[in-house]
Amino acid sequence: MDTPDHGPIAGLIVKFFASLIVLATCSPSNAATAAQGACSKQWEYTVPSLQSARKLANSYASADERMTCAMAIRDKIGDLDSKPECAQCEVEYVNILLELGDNTSVATEKLKNPAAIARYRESEIQIRLALNTHFIESQSPQIRKYWRRNFEGMDHVLQKLQRARDFHQEVMRTDDYPLSDRSFGMWIKAIRSCVSWDFTSSEKKSLMLIENTLACETECGNAAKRARQRIAEGGVSNPKIALRQIEDELPLAAIDSCPANRLTGQSP
Repeated sequence: MDTPDHGPIAGLIVKFFASLIVLATCSPSNAATAAQGACSKQWEYTVPSLQSARKLANSYASADERMTCAMAIRDKIGDLDSKPECAQCEVEYVNILLELGDNTSVATEKLKNPAAIARYRESEIQIRLALNTHFIESQSPQIRKYWRRNFEGMDHVLQKLQRARDFHQEVMRTDDYPLSDRSFGMWIKAIRSCVSWDFTSSEKKSLMLIENTLACETECGNAAKRARQRIAEGGVSNPKIALRQIEDELPLAAIDSCPANRLTGQSP
């Protein structure tokens, strides 16, 4: 199976730190600025230090303050994948980053400025993409159990930004994890819109028109085929629900059903 081309993890790390800088300069409250200062101590990658850091971040009243505190902690501790072996440290740090993603999402919903909303959402995406890469590479059952929470947060923010192709690519990287009913449904929605990859462009299209698209656009047809394979391979949480979603939302199109093929006898 072909997998999408992704840059090295280092690229995600650079983007992540860039997002921290951007958000640090656009926090909407003095309280958030105070949280940043209070949480910028020299934290260590040890269980007691990480537990104290997480407790401090969660002690703030607003999502914006919790987000800002967790960003400062993340800035001091550094990249997750560069840390020494410490299973419980990893659990604590993953939870700090998951809570950072969740609080960024909540804080975003309270913003009014479109530019600030876009910056917050981009920062959340980078947090969740970096975590997804870590989960994919992890061999620890204790760590892998947090994957679904992050993935569903990622599908939420990618849908908000209409980045259906990015979501499709992340799904293609996660064969070792069974997709939940929600995430599988979101994947189908992405595939249905694959000409423009915006999740929504297919909502008013007939199933016949979508079928023609799947037949005539190679990438779309391959994506639909992969969704069906995922069910057959056990890569979904509930095969019966997934199959029903496929039958209701994603028609099975043969390549020779493309209107152009019927006219010319040629493959698209």
